[in-house]
Amino acid sequence: MTMFDVVIIGGGPSGATAASACLASGRARDLRLARSLFMREHKTVFRVLASMQNAYYRSDERRERFVSLCHDIDVQ
Repeated sequence: MTMFDVVIIGGGPSGATAASACLASGRARDLRLARSLFMREHKTVFRVLASMQNAYYRSDERRERFVSLCHDIDVQ
């Protein structure tokens, strides 16, 4: 993992914390901290998205129902 990966994986505060730890210690593996901090903060979002994908993207019919649901003004 490089410094560039930190920006892509977990930029912002997570990336800055990991970059700071990497620069302080000189160990590139400290850049893993960016992903772990990012995932700790956003894990629930990814779980919900995975659940929605599993529920609605199993077939074309379900996918079409989901798309029509998203067009509903009350859902948006």
